[in-house]
Order: sequence, then structure tokens, then C-alpha cells
Amino acid sequence: MEREVKLRVKDRALLLERLSKLGAKLVSHREQQDYYLDNGSLHSRGESLRVRHDGDKCYLTFKGKLINDELKLREELEVSVGNCSAALEIMGHLGFVKKITVKKVRESYMLKDIMIEVDQVDELGDFIEVELRNEMQVKEIKELADKLVVEWIPIKVGYADMLLELRKP
Repeated sequence: MEREVKLRVKDRALLLERLSKLGAKLVSHREQQDYYLDNGSLHSRGESLRVRHDGDKCYLTFKGKLINDELKLREELEVSVGNCSAALEIMGHLGFVKKITVKKVRESYMLKDIMIEVDQVDELGDFIEVELRNEMQVKEIKELADKLVVEWIPIKVGYADMLLELRKP
């Protein structure tokens, strides 16, 4: 189950300064390419299938439809695959086509026991994603957002849907 909050970042430099002052440690910096696939029905049901190329790693991920209003809560199933190109080719043979590609630079920070992902997404800008631990409450994330000077307006759609909306004629 995926439990996360995604927020838009208006001032990346200020966010990074605040993260540093709060004692957050940079864990990784990497480029990711996410290939979203559809077979004609997944997207219309609010579900998605993604092949993620993350450095020298590759993942195949299914995401179910959203089941919560305040944060992004949905089923998520993910497996590691050895070769992104082969995974995409196999999915093509199964009737899936590439719907959209999302390119981003992701920096992962650890603040105490909270993982904060700072994303710079091509065409969309800067965001943070915070995965909620089971015992973590939304109130804690709101307090963290205040400390990071990030406006509390949770985004409930993924980057792929945001790009599709942006590119509509």
C-alpha cells in the first residue's frame, strides 16, 4: 500500500536550505525515467502500470486507484526487473503501449526516520513526496511542510496525469 503526500515546491533553494537546517541528510541523487503504459482500460479506471528506469535498476509497478481524499493512498505492487528495454518490449507484446514518459531528477533526504523525496520534473517543476509510515499521521506531515515552507495543498494525481493534462491541446 502506498501512503504518500505530494506537494508543489515554489522555492527549491529555500526548501534545500530548510532541509539542511533541520538536519536532513542527502541519501541519493539520481535521474529517473518513468514509462507509463496503458492497454486501453487501466488509465480510465484510475490505475497505472509503470516501468521505471532508475540508474542501473529497473522496476515494474502497478498502482491501483486512489482510496483516500487527504493523501495519496492506493495499492502499489512493485517488482525489480533486470532490463527496462526487455520489460517494455514484453509489455508491448501483451497489448500495452507507452502513454507518456516522465523524466525527473530525484534527491532523497532522510530526516530522522522520514524519507523526503525532492523531485525536479521536466515540464512540471519541483515537488516533494513524503512516504507516510504506518504510525505517521497527516498532522505530522503538515507540521513538517510548515517547517520546510511548503504550502499545504496536497496533490492527488501523479506526474504522468499532470503531464497529460499540461499537454492537452
